[in-house]
Amino acid sequence: MSLNTTPATYTSGQTLTAAIMNAEVRDAISGLQAAWSDTATTWTAATTNPTLGNGVLNNRVNMTGKSIAVNLTLVFGSTTTIGSGAYTFTLPVASVFSTTTYVNLGSASMRDTSASANRIGAAILRSPTTFQIVAADGTTVGSAAPWTWANGDILSINLEYEAA
Repeated sequence: MSLNTTPATYTSGQTLTAAIMNAEVRDAISGLQAAWSDTATTWTAATTNPTLGNGVLNNRVNMTGKSIAVNLTLVFGSTTTIGSGAYTFTLPVASVFSTTTYVNLGSASMRDTSASANRIGAAILRSPTTFQIVAADGTTVGSAAPWTWANGDILSINLEYEAA
């Protein structure tokens, strides 16, 4: 049993066996202690922009019940195509919040390696399944904001939210 499973209902006089205790207690606690998952088995953090090329996209997910925690780092490569417009990322699991709700899912840090410049921002829900980054100055992060992304630049995002 994981923490995403409804616990059993017991009856008066029921004998608790080792199998029941293992399923109801040990397995649930194991879920709490489990290591974060690379790509949550199937999640690939798809983006509308950029196209990864030889860049590196690392993402890790921890799901405990309906609590979702995500760490995503995008390192732009020499063949990464920056695209145009705002960058939008998919969530590994749909959010409980609707598209009309302004929700800050977490934080973002950005590094322009060629200029040794850093920015911070917030991950903002765009739809129940997608989010965007808004820099601290209010600029939506994209192909030319807060700078024109290039080889070696880094976008790092940390999210925490409730699943639908």
